[in-house]
Amino acid sequence: MFTILDDFPDEVLAISATGKIEARDYDKVLVPALDDRLKRHRPVKVFIHLGPAYEGIKPSAMVEDARVGLQHLKDWGRIAVVTDAAGMRDMVNLTRMFLKRPLKLFFNADYDKAKAWISTDESSAAAAE
Repeated sequence: MFTILDDFPDEVLAISATGKIEARDYDKVLVPALDDRLKRHRPVKVFIHLGPAYEGIKPSAMVEDARVGLQHLKDWGRIAVVTDAAGMRDMVNLTRMFLKRPLKLFFNADYDKAKAWISTDESSAAAAE
């Protein structure tokens, strides 16, 4: 199941996943939240937290994830993924090769660092690097 996290800037779609993610979680939670953000912001930054209560993703949800991701490819800003799950970390590293957006992986212990990174203005972050 997805939960939208409210304590982020409005241009950030922040979600936490728990349990086993199903395709309907995209239709019921993620897509409406994304559509709402896209009315006000383009690109939309994305913060994904897959904490200890995350149990994986069903194959049908993987298809939905790819569909939503590709449909909105030009709408994404920077992306932060917070997880200790080795399989998801591998998947994110593979995805990174196809995205032309800043994408950073963080461990659960670095949740606050990930939140700070995703909340930073990209232009000021680029100037600092």
